[in-house]
Amino acid sequence: MLRNFLLTALRNFKKNKSYVIINSFGLGIALACCMTAYLILAFNIEFDDAFDDERYENTFVVHTLYQDKDRIGRHILAPINLGPALSENIAGVTSFTRFNSAGAFVRVNEKSFTESIQFADSTFFDIFDYELIKGDFGSFQEKNIIAISDLSAKKFFDDENPIGQTIKCYLPNQVERQFVVGAVFKNKPVNSSLYFDILMRYENFMDVYNLTSSEWGDWRDPALFVNLSNPERAEEIAPLLTEYVNLRNEMKPDAKVTGFELNPFNQPFNEDDIGWSMINVPISMMPLIVFSTMALMILLIACFNLTNTSFAITARRLKEVGVRKVIGASRRMIVIQFLTEMLLTIVLSLLIGLIMARFIAAEFADMWGLNYGLSDLNGLNLVVTLLVLVFSASLLAGLYPAIANSKFTPAQLLKSNVKLKGANWFTKTLVTLQFAISVIVLIHGIVFTQNTKFQEAINYGYDYKNVIMTSISSEKEYDLLNARIRNNPKVENTAISHHMLGWSSYPFPVSIDTSEYSVQHIEVGENFFETMGLKITEGRFLNLASTTDKTSSVVVNRAFLEHCNLSGNPLSVTVIIRGERMRIVGVIENHVDNLFRSKEAEPFIFYPSKPYEYSVMAIRCAPEDRGAVNESVEKIWQELFPEKPYFGNYQEDNILRGLRETNNNLKKIFIFLTILGGLLSISGIYALASLNVEKRTKEIGVRKALGASITNLVMLLSKEFAIILAISGLIGCVGGYFLSTGLLDEIYAYHISVGAFPLIFSALLIFTMGILTTGWIITKAALADPVDSLRDE
Repeated sequence: MLRNFLLTALRNFKKNKSYVIINSFGLGIALACCMTAYLILAFNIEFDDAFDDERYENTFVVHTLYQDKDRIGRHILAPINLGPALSENIAGVTSFTRFNSAGAFVRVNEKSFTESIQFADSTFFDIFDYELIKGDFGSFQEKNIIAISDLSAKKFFDDENPIGQTIKCYLPNQVERQFVVGAVFKNKPVNSSLYFDILMRYENFMDVYNLTSSEWGDWRDPALFVNLSNPERAEEIAPLLTEYVNLRNEMKPDAKVTGFELNPFNQPFNEDDIGWSMINVPISMMPLIVFSTMALMILLIACFNLTNTSFAITARRLKEVGVRKVIGASRRMIVIQFLTEMLLTIVLSLLIGLIMARFIAAEFADMWGLNYGLSDLNGLNLVVTLLVLVFSASLLAGLYPAIANSKFTPAQLLKSNVKLKGANWFTKTLVTLQFAISVIVLIHGIVFTQNTKFQEAINYGYDYKNVIMTSISSEKEYDLLNARIRNNPKVENTAISHHMLGWSSYPFPVSIDTSEYSVQHIEVGENFFETMGLKITEGRFLNLASTTDKTSSVVVNRAFLEHCNLSGNPLSVTVIIRGERMRIVGVIENHVDNLFRSKEAEPFIFYPSKPYEYSVMAIRCAPEDRGAVNESVEKIWQELFPEKPYFGNYQEDNILRGLRETNNNLKKIFIFLTILGGLLSISGIYALASLNVEKRTKEIGVRKALGASITNLVMLLSKEFAIILAISGLIGCVGGYFLSTGLLDEIYAYHISVGAFPLIFSALLIFTMGILTTGWIITKAALADPVDSLRDE
């Protein structure tokens, strides 16, 4: 029986191959989109699967709790000395390891690399299970020994044996040290809490930043993992952590915490509650919801299209159904036959989708910098997901046509008393939803195109197009580089800083009198304000040649005055920062700093950086000279510091790159979905219009014989499709407006308002595409000879 079902299905495919090809490719691409969306879902679903639950039942990670407005937030950080304190003072804590990171230059065999270096205690490889490829994890007991991943070993040493090889590291604060490779390990997947390539002992981190074992108030907190003798003891130990909360707040009163928690290492948590973390966390929920919704929308369009085209083909198979019933086929068998055909179409689509997904998923991952692909997925999870997709799509697309085909009696079918309507409420609804979804995704594409232009045209309040940024690691490097650069007549000014506008400010509380306010901090060096083009409105800029300004003066912006309720003359007002009393000597105009964070001007405070924390140099020149100046600076850098790679980029790129990438990536995705959805929708309305014309062939012939013009016939037969498309446009405009506004609000604090143009243009474009499709079919029928259409069957 199955063989008969398959043979009948194949014969039907051959007879309607154009529909099969259109449906298979359309649904195949839709399934590829779903697999791509599943890629980021799987990132979270399979997060930390590389760490076996049973092995880590005694392992806990410390979460630091803090009050964030009206909710409790959490950092996956802990004070530097909390781990040693717990191990020494609390019974049941058998071991601990801290985990922190810092950027560094690495020099290997005359080649330079920029790497993220991770630091951990000697117990790290005792607590966490990593596959050893070469060497010995026991060597990690030595302070000058490092462990590297297999990928780093290949990058640094090619095919040489890395064990015993020397790596020179240029760490922060001008620390240069040589380390010996003691172990090579196989890294965990990128969707793991602990994904890293170079690991060195935590004592080196303490040395780099001059930290002591009694440190409780430093801001460079690590992630902290502890092993307990028994996981049930976590409830007993948790209340004992209160003592250390008080100690932390005494040592760091300007960033108080409300508590510490011991959380099982493999226990899921709400990643949207996490403030800062030294380990990887899952992707936040919003991107998952957005991309999953988009994939499901395109899958719905493809399934609706398949339903409509299947329903159109049904009109040609009514007598076949009647004959099959006469010779004994039950209604159940008829339904199975049509569902089998639908299932085969979807399986063919799935094969096409698997091929397409290799390209679409790779492009998607590359767009968002997601170092994760289909090959990284759990095979069983992927197979189950694909089976669910195929089964769901089969039912969604095939159930209604199958039931509709099988409900009539053989007598009705063979006497030709039954003719399916050209378009009933169900098929009309499907086509309406198809085109409405196409309007929605097109609106999104246009909105994000407009948003890119809007955000780039904003007045940021300083001359970001005139500035080149380059990384430096010390005041000495700056002095050497600056002495050479200032000889270039195209260089207008230079500055040094620890932080920079637009990408490295940070929120921190300050006190004025008895009140505390959270404001954005930027620690700066000489010539910062002049080089960046910031405008002074009261007082003066910082003069770092003055000892007073170096130690006790700050500059604020106008938003700071409003935020801190400072009326009248703000100059000489005292601000307390980390216990230090500092005086306001100048007020500058507001600037736009981060469009993801705030639409309104944010309160900023600027004060001198410690020279050993200098990390960035700003070079001011005319926008048209940036390329030449950057090349000149790179050449000088290579002469002065041949062992270190040069990193120079434009401030414009620093502040706009993320905006451009987000807007352009979303625009590309929505335009792609619009084209795909539009083609599928046109295919669906084509099938529906063809069926409608086929059922009204004699009516067209009669009207034409009685003198109806082609124009009248086209307008008459197009009327119901025009209504369908108009309703689709209206639904699409409403849905597109609210969904695009919600998405913009979720991504950006400062963005364009959705206007009438994208709504009207999208609705009119999709309406025109649909009406041209139906008009072409109807016009072709209206041009036919009435003699042919009125001839008896």
